[in-house]
Amino acid sequence: MKVEFFPRDIEGVWGLDLVVRNQQATVQDLIEAIQPWCDDEQIFKAYLEQKRGACKGCAVNCCRECFVLPDIISFRWLQAYLGLSPAEFLQQYFDPELLAQGLPRLRSSPCIFLQEGLCTVYPYRTLICRLYICTPMTDAAQNIVYAVVAAGIGEFYRLAKQEGYLPQKHGATLQGGYERMLQELVQFESERTDNPFREALNYGEIQLRSFCSDTLWRAVLDTNAL
Repeated sequence: MKVEFFPRDIEGVWGLDLVVRNQQATVQDLIEAIQPWCDDEQIFKAYLEQKRGACKGCAVNCCRECFVLPDIISFRWLQAYLGLSPAEFLQQYFDPELLAQGLPRLRSSPCIFLQEGLCTVYPYRTLICRLYICTPMTDAAQNIVYAVVAAGIGEFYRLAKQEGYLPQKHGATLQGGYERMLQELVQFESERTDNPFREALNYGEIQLRSFCSDTLWRAVLDTNAL
């Protein structure tokens, strides 16, 4: 594998660290590396009652309490799968109040795509869904995951504003601190001229190196890959 997560003690529990085995690793490699740990029963999982076990069948189910903003690639995939125009997709599947305030979040509590505890759009799910796990990570691993997700959402936000799917000027100020923070983050990412998601059609086209400072890249890169 080009990217690997592995167990590491983090403040007394088994969390996850990350190593990049190949300098050409992509976001798709990151996704594939984290998936097996979702059903690993040894690492710590904060929301499981026993703090161990597989995500599959979890009674809490993060899909029930999600706060999901799509990245640009998943937005295009979902829109095509549903057979809707971008405007129709936003109107039917996004929280109307937050959308009017410039924050494109999918309808939630539970996720609009959750039926009988299962995701109905699993092959097209967002980066948040693909990379989220309620397991502590080292700072390096967490920084890479957050950077990837934020950049993907930011590029969607930029395109949605450019195409007029989001209001150019929103009305009421977002009340929740978390919502405001998210909006500021995606706004910042949307203004990046070097956003790695720009023009990308799938996760395999996006180099993981693009999300790392030189210091962070050296920290996660296997010395044999130099």
